[in-house]
Amino acid sequence: MEAIAISNGILEQGRLFLSGIVCGVVVWFLYDLIRLWRRILPHGTVWMALEDVIFFLVCALVGFQVLYPQSLGQLRVFLILAFGVGSLAYHKLVSPYLIRAGSGVIHSIKKRFGNTIQSRIKNQNEKRKKPKETKKNPLKNR
Repeated sequence: MEAIAISNGILEQGRLFLSGIVCGVVVWFLYDLIRLWRRILPHGTVWMALEDVIFFLVCALVGFQVLYPQSLGQLRVFLILAFGVGSLAYHKLVSPYLIRAGSGVIHSIKKRFGNTIQSRIKNQNEKRKKPKETKKNPLKNR
């Protein structure tokens, strides 16, 4: 039986497709880390929107820098498709479990150490807010 020879071009396209999938997985993993960070330190709507814009701009630039040279200067639709496949697969298969586990860890840490940290912050804020002693103006009371 003769082995089927696969051309180098097809192997390269397969490698490129896998690179796209890996990039999609990495981007959504990093976004999950941001989501967990937001559970540790709650953010307002404006701050979250700014984080998201910066995150996706950086991801677009890095993704372009990684995939563009590998594809010999051509942006190919199958690369965008591979990125989407990797993102969707990670988002559906891994992300819910990672977020649930990470949230559980964060909740446990907050439950165990939260009161201590909050009381220290409260004490520091109270020290800062002590009213300043003012000198009474003797002329004002007349």
